[in-house]
Amino acid sequence: AELVVTASRLAKESAEKAIWGQERDVAVREHHPCADIIADLKRKLAEPAPALVAAPLRRAGVGMLLHKDEETGTIVCERLTPGGAAFDDGRILPGDLLHSVDGVKVNDMAQVPLLIAGDEGTEIILEMERSATGVVTYYTLRRKVVVNMGSTIAVPDARAHSHAQEGRHTGGVT
Repeated sequence: AELVVTASRLAKESAEKAIWGQERDVAVREHHPCADIIADLKRKLAEPAPALVAAPLRRAGVGMLLHKDEETGTIVCERLTPGGAAFDDGRILPGDLLHSVDGVKVNDMAQVPLLIAGDEGTEIILEMERSATGVVTYYTLRRKVVVNMGSTIAVPDARAHSHAQEGRHTGGVT
């Protein structure tokens, strides 16, 4: 009988300690300075994460108006667009000849926009020849979207300039 009473008393004391401990934990949680922050973090962690959506890549070029010179068969830079990669770089000039894009030789104007246009921010390597000196240079540019396509810098060559004014150029902006 005494053993039963002792066991009963121990069980009661354990129960009281457990209840007191729970009350103490609740009191600590309610008055802790970081309690609100911890609760917010737990709530945010329990929420499902938002789905990440990749932004669509925009097609971009280098901001050059090109045409094919019918007499020589070469691709000529007719104009540069302010804000375009070629204009901002400052090394390519109207009148320069385009020989290749990313190592692909260009002979036909139809292939030029396909080779130059790419995802905004990607690099492109242009092999250009300075028409006045014949010096060939490789330029690495980063494609960008140009918002104002109306303003351009005209070619100093009178023949190309007159073709542009008459609307007879056979090229396009890339």
